[in-house]
Amino acid sequence: MFRTVLAVVLASALLAVSLPVVDSARVSHAERSVDTTLQRLDAAATELAAANDALPPGRAGARRQHTFRLPRESWGSAGLESLTFPPPAAERPVRYQVAGGQDTATEFSVPVVGPPGGLTLQSGGRQRLVLRLQQRHGRSVVVVSRADV
Repeated sequence: MFRTVLAVVLASALLAVSLPVVDSARVSHAERSVDTTLQRLDAAATELAAANDALPPGRAGARRQHTFRLPRESWGSAGLESLTFPPPAAERPVRYQVAGGQDTATEFSVPVVGPPGGLTLQSGGRQRLVLRLQQRHGRSVVVVSRADV
């Protein structure tokens, strides 16, 4: 009986010590996953801007559709809380946060913005996004929107 109680106490202590480490690893894994996705988005936006001319809003210009995978909550990964593309008029960077992580700002090689009103993704998984090259206030920007819009 004493051995059983000792084993339960020891297992509980080991679990209590390891859970913060596991949680930290989950957050780190999710943040790396979002960083990798945003690097792919940056490469796609840079390629779009380099290969095409920007047209004013309202005119059909260059566009590409991409599918990205963002982290979902699981045993090995924290879930995405938000990924925000600012509206075109705002001079703010793209921001993201995973559950339990810090709010992180990301700069791109070319300006990347959301549609008027901005775009916030609040769940992980497969996301289909459309990248449109436009001219805004005399400069080329890539506008990111949902593919189903």
